Amino acid sequence: MGPRPPFLIVSAVTLILACQSCTGLSRIESPVQEEPDRFVRVEARHGDSPHEGFTRFDHPFPLSVQDWNRILQNVWMQREPGLMALLASQESSIPAFSADEIAFLSKWLNRAFKHAHADEWVVFGLIRAGSPGVTEITTGGWFVEGDRLYLRFTNYRYAVSMASIKDQLWDDPLHSMGVRVYIFAPGDNQSAALIGGGQLGDLRGTSIPQLAIDYGGFLTPPSPAKAAKPAQRSDPTQQAVSPEQGSGSDAAQKLRELKQLRDDGIITEEEYRTKKKQVLDRY
Repeated sequence: MGPRPPFLIVSAVTLILACQSCTGLSRIESPVQEEPDRFVRVEARHGDSPHEGFTRFDHPFPLSVQDWNRILQNVWMQREPGLMALLASQESSIPAFSADEIAFLSKWLNRAFKHAHADEWVVFGLIRAGSPGVTEITTGGWFVEGDRLYLRFTNYRYAVSMASIKDQLWDDPLHSMGVRVYIFAPGDNQSAALIGGGQLGDLRGTSIPQLAIDYGGFLTPPSPAKAAKPAQRSDPTQQAVSPEQGSGSDAAQKLRELKQLRDDGIITEEEYRTKKKQVLDRY
């Protein structure tokens, strides 16, 4: 029998293990694919509840690259409604991911979920070029619960000009910077929600977009009759109104809001006239 470790060393090791147990949080990251402008990795967060009432995911989760490709192609976003949305171009729903991002994510999400455990997120980060000196960063996480696949965008196309912010989000992709411009535009077999609190909420209470995908129903080939009909994508901002209501009252309200923005000095006279013309042209 070899010599026993000194009592002080054993005590120190015991104390360190006890402290880790008391904090209830140890973070383990397992890189799947790391590149300068994008990554997919498996990240464990022991002691954190990913969301209320749930502590373990249904992982591993085998899904083919082709299935991931189809799922990613059908994730769409739209600008969050609000007064300031009038200042932006009136765009319809947009794909959440570019073709290049879909090809990258399909391959590496497939591999990550094959090895993810029940207490591990699959997290990702993507960078797009924005205006000069600015990049747009998207980060978030995926997990499976029961028969649903969940996607959370903790940051979607967040404009960054400082390398330190990029490094922070790369290190902790589940940290929200507290700015939400886009929300999910759910389609068939999808439902969207805003969640907040816990590790995924910031001090200002910013909620985070979450998309739940019924992957079984989504990936099942449709019947011939249903396949002939185009997939419907719901608009969470659209209210049920008659055609007579939608034009006059809505346009008048937007014009009043634009005038208020101009009077308050938020937009210039030229911007006011341009947006006013856009509203009247649509009317």
